Amino acid sequence: MFENISSRNQLILGIFITIAGSLLGYGLHLRYFGAFKITTLSPKAPFYMPLLDNMLIILITLLCLFLAGLLINRRTRALDILNAILISRGPLYLGCLFNINGFMMAQSALLLAQVSKGKDAALSMPIWPMLLMSSGLTLLSVLSIWLLFAGFKTATNGKGAKVIWLFVLGLIATLLVVNLSLASLYTAFDFLF
Repeated sequence: MFENISSRNQLILGIFITIAGSLLGYGLHLRYFGAFKITTLSPKAPFYMPLLDNMLIILITLLCLFLAGLLINRRTRALDILNAILISRGPLYLGCLFNINGFMMAQSALLLAQVSKGKDAALSMPIWPMLLMSSGLTLLSVLSIWLLFAGFKTATNGKGAKVIWLFVLGLIATLLVVNLSLASLYTAFDFLF
């Protein structure tokens, strides 16, 4: 896929996907608080919060995967890694659609209320909505990671196990840095939201 589209067109598509996903997140009251995590958006949060989340996650992912890419091929371009990241986040943004009319938040609140009542009460509620959401979100996450790997592999022109191992290490570094940096950044500015 990434070989057949020019870098310029990939960048345009990726920027469009990111802006659309950020607006979708805001419209459905969700934000992207981790590399593969969607959480509830505070009603007091400004409209740009999902876009800010995305920009920070994309920047951190770019740094981690670009460094991993340089270990595979010194000619790896940051633009190619950026394009792969921007496009691969598209399926994650589709996960927001599970919250149309507050469905995801309502189901989560219902489950938490049932669990707080006790084990028997939690077992009495229908599980299909949560199974549907969790299965859908898992599938979208797997698709996102697959697209990211395909773009990373194309950008580095890598082959063999080295590409897989460095991609996995870059992804783990991304997850750690994103979770630590976003948590500390938003804790520092928690009074704003």
